[in-house]
Formats: sequence, C-alpha cells, structure tokens
Amino acid sequence: FFRRFRIAPGVHLNLSKGGVSMSVGPRGLKATSGTSGRRFTAGIPGTGLHYTKVAKPGRSGSRAAGAVAHSPEQAEPIRTGFWRNLGTSAEEKAFVEGVNSAARGDDQAAAGHLAKARGLPDADFLAGVLLIGNHRWDEAALLLRSAHEAGDKLGWLFGKYGANVSVGLAISDEISVQVGADRIGVLLCLVEVYQGLNRQADAIACLEELLRLAGGDVVVQLSLAEFLMETRPAPQDRCRKVVSLTQETQNVSELHAALLLYRGQALRDLGLPTAARDALTAGLRRRKDRRPEILNALRYERGLVYLELKQKQRARRELETLYAADPDYEDVAERLGLESSG
Repeated sequence: FFRRFRIAPGVHLNLSKGGVSMSVGPRGLKATSGTSGRRFTAGIPGTGLHYTKVAKPGRSGSRAAGAVAHSPEQAEPIRTGFWRNLGTSAEEKAFVEGVNSAARGDDQAAAGHLAKARGLPDADFLAGVLLIGNHRWDEAALLLRSAHEAGDKLGWLFGKYGANVSVGLAISDEISVQVGADRIGVLLCLVEVYQGLNRQADAIACLEELLRLAGGDVVVQLSLAEFLMETRPAPQDRCRKVVSLTQETQNVSELHAALLLYRGQALRDLGLPTAARDALTAGLRRRKDRRPEILNALRYERGLVYLELKQKQRARRELETLYAADPDYEDVAERLGLESSG
C-alpha cells in the first residue's frame, strides 16, 4: 500500500512503512521526513553528502523541481508507548500528535498540535516547514529561527521516536540535495524563507553562516552560488564572491559541474569571457552521469561566451548541438534564425 496526496500548495505527504514521509516544495524546496530514514540516491565524492536527481518536465529554465519518488510501503504512526507515555510531557505528546496528524493529511490539526508543542525545536522545525508550503513566510521565519537557536538540540525528538527528518533543497533545476534536521538544514530553510520575504541581506547572512559551519561542502557552496547568481547579469560584488568560492572546483560530480556553470556565468558577467569559456569547458569535460539539463545549461552559456569572443562558428555549432537536444531551450531557436511562424 502506498498513499501520496497534496495537503497544501507545495506540500505533499508520503505514507510509507515505518511512519511518516512528508514532502514540502515551494520554489524548488523539497522536504522529506520519515521514520524509515533519509532518502538518498547517490553520493558526492569527497563530501559524505548525498543528492537526488529530480526529473524536470517541460521547458528548460524553470526552477520548479519534481517530487522525489519513493517505493510503495505501508504507513505506521509514531507512538510514545504506554510506559514512556506516563512520563511524557504534554508538549512532547502534542509533538507526536502533530507528526501523526500531518501523516493523515490533516495539516490544520497538525498545526494545532504543534502550536501546543511550541518551544520544542523539532516541533518548531516541522511547523515552520509546513508553513513554508503555504507561503506563510513571516510565521515560518519565526519558528525556524527558534529551531535554529536550539543548536544541537534540533533533531533530538525525531531521533527519540526513530523519525528522521531530511530537507532537500533543489539548488538547480534537476538536483535536490538532502540535508538533515540540524543547524545546516534549518539555515537552508531560512534562506528559502528569506528569499520569499525578499530579505536578501538575511538570506546572505544565513548562507555566510553556512560557509562558516561547512564551507568545504559542495552543497553549501552551490546553494550560495545559486543565490548570488539568481539575477543576471549579477552585480560585480556577487560575481567576485562566486569566483572566489569556486576557485578550486574540480568536475568530480554533477553538483561540481553545476558549480562550474555558476563560475562561468560569474566570469562572463565580470567581462572575462576567456576565463568563463575555460570554466564552462571544464564543466563539460565529463558527461557520464550528468543529466541533460546540466549539460544543456553549460552548452548554452558557452555558446554565448563564444559570441562575445567573436568566435561565431563555434558559437553556432554549440547552439546547433543544443537545439538538437532541446529545441525549446531559452532563445536558441531565435539565435539560429529558426523562430516558429506560429
């Protein structure tokens, strides 16, 4: 038996063996919690992190990511147990009821129970994630900040009941990266919330704290680079940050290839097309285990760089290759003089 249903804009619940699995996904954010553990599909060499590739339907360029698929399993609620229940606080019981209500698809009941557990880091985290699904950014920010201030206590209750929680952030069109219910996970959620509130300075502050906590992790680097390069052409100070951040990046995984894409974009926006070409070429050097969306984005950017370098034949060859792979990609058809008459 497997059941998956929508409970709010951008929020889905998966019921599977061992308990609750919840997916939350505005603007590419995907959160998954479940008693059966974290949902990882591939490792990132040298980091200890994992990521899930997300199939993206439709035209390239959209930031919306698809949901991560899970195997059908039987759902079971989490329980306090009789003897444990005798010494369990009212707040903790409310947390358990909140998790189970969310599993049943009753988000209003879940919110009510979690409100009674206010102050418990895991309850605040879960309530904040549910609010993200409804784009209730201010309330989500308040709860997630409370969870963040708890430090290492965050995740303790989930662990006590064997209900691990993982949050996946779609930091590119086709990749969702899984992180835990910990300081890194809540900071990434806060970045999403602050972007929803258009509080750019607060989002950058969270990303800089992430760099201090785990600056060597490609997930953190890619999250920051994606944020800094979201608007093109990017301001020069942001471009310089991305160039500095990606200085030693090698193309050892799909995430690193995406990081090289942002490096190439930053160098191009700084008016350094030759350096941009080199970064993009490095990103294209390995194509095995790379999704077409990543390769197409690299090709498109390199085609534009070739145009800036006055290498028209190379630019056209790049764009023709891209058109053959994805005729609807950005403005490739227009650049090739192949606009639809309709």
